[in-house]
Amino acid sequence: MIQQAISTLPLSQREALILFQYEELPLEEIAAILDIDIGAVKSRLHRARARLRRILTPYFEARTARSLAPNPQTPGETA
Repeated sequence: MIQQAISTLPLSQREALILFQYEELPLEEIAAILDIDIGAVKSRLHRARARLRRILTPYFEARTARSLAPNPQTPGETA
């Protein structure tokens, strides 16, 4: 699910996110690789995270709601 959401990001955001989160590169190195300034790297990371949050929040809210819902017991069953 998360990989699918990441694949929907614009390329510039996806590149920055992958280099930072998965390759664990420092901002300075990412800036050098992408030939942009550090402020642009931070901006791309912020936008990528915000977009992922919007995409994934409904999924995790639904999943949490299901896990918190009462579990009906079958007749004769005790907790």
